Amino acid sequence: MKNAKCLRILMLILSFKNMTYGQAVSEPNWYLRVVIEDANSLEKAAEIDEFMRGKQGVITTRMDRRTSLYLCIYNANVLTSASILQWIEGWGYSPSCKVEGIHGHGEPVKPISLTECRKAQVLRNEFNK
Repeated sequence: MKNAKCLRILMLILSFKNMTYGQAVSEPNWYLRVVIEDANSLEKAAEIDEFMRGKQGVITTRMDRRTSLYLCIYNANVLTSASILQWIEGWGYSPSCKVEGIHGHGEPVKPISLTECRKAQVLRNEFNK
């Protein structure tokens, strides 16, 4: 009986060890934040969210029409930020001020300074005239 109890405890410890090891080696999800100035209506924001949520590898998206900020959390094994930006551009939008990083590892999502971003956009537009 004592051996059976020890065996159960050992099995329990090993199963927990395998569970935590499996979580530690899984690939992290990434996030992408961009400014999409021309998606400023509720309909356009909903259109972007609906389209992107249907893509394989996209975990969640959020297009905020008030601030023009777009957030996409995605599986880095399936997608890249470049492919997400290509989809956005393919819909006729102009993403700018890209910020990306690993999601869910104790690091907050990096902020985007909208003031600095808009200043940079004005400078680019002036230069391209």
